[in-house]
Parts: sequence; structure tokens; C-alpha cells
Amino acid sequence: MTAKYSITMYCPRDGQYIAKNMRDNDVFECRAAGHATPEEAIDTSVEESVQAWTFCYGNVPLCVFGYVPDTAGGAVFWLLGTDEIKRHKREFMRRSKLFKGYMMKHYDYLTNVVCMDNHESVRWLKWLGAEFCEESAVIMGKKFQRFYVERSDG
Repeated sequence: MTAKYSITMYCPRDGQYIAKNMRDNDVFECRAAGHATPEEAIDTSVEESVQAWTFCYGNVPLCVFGYVPDTAGGAVFWLLGTDEIKRHKREFMRRSKLFKGYMMKHYDYLTNVVCMDNHESVRWLKWLGAEFCEESAVIMGKKFQRFYVERSDG
């Protein structure tokens, strides 16, 4: 029997698994954002989010993600995952485009900050159409930049 992909509503068990197996770059970004642990980062993100989901292969969570609406018509988008996501890149990319389409129906843009040394995430965000602000901040010795993925109504 082949395992299949799914996106399900977030549950704490998924967050615990992701926290224990989180990608090093995501752990660093959680610390840079002021979270003591990956578990705290996930818990806080989920609590602040309007909705949060888990992307799984079979029963194995690959990442958790969600969004927090801002006051200007957009949403702060976040995603925290495991290294296992690399083995499922094609389906992850396909599902990312679908999720982006869903979000763009509700918000004018998606935004957040990313560590520019997190090359996989930067490449993924560019693939989703992200534009990066010229201004940057150095946090814990690394450059972070804000990105925007804007809705195109044409």
C-alpha cells in the first residue's frame, strides 16, 4: 500500500513531531524570532493563526503552516518543517501553489521575514513569486529580509 499526501487541520501531535525533527534553518529562525524552543515557536504560531495545517506523507508530518491576518489586507504566512520535506519536493511544490492560490483569494499579499542564508526557503519563496525588500536586519549574525507575495488580479 502506498502512502498518500494530505493537508489536514493542525493537531498538537503534528507540532510535537515537527518540533523534534525540525530543519536546522527553521530552528535558527525560531530562535532569531525570540522563541526558546521549536515547540514554543509552533505553539505561538498556531495560537496566533486564524488557521493552521499539517502537510503529511502517509502519517508522517512534513511541515506545519498557517497565517495571521495583518491590518493592511494581507497575512503573515509561516511554515516550519522537517528535512524529510526534501524527499517530497515535487508534491510539496504543487501543494504550495494550491495553498498560495487559496490565500490569494482572501488576502492582497502574504508576508514574513526569512534568513537569507536559508537558501532552500528563499528559493521556494521566489518560486512562489516573492519579492524581497531591499532593507534588511542582522539578527544573531545573519541577514534577514522581509518578503511579499502579492496577488495579481490580471
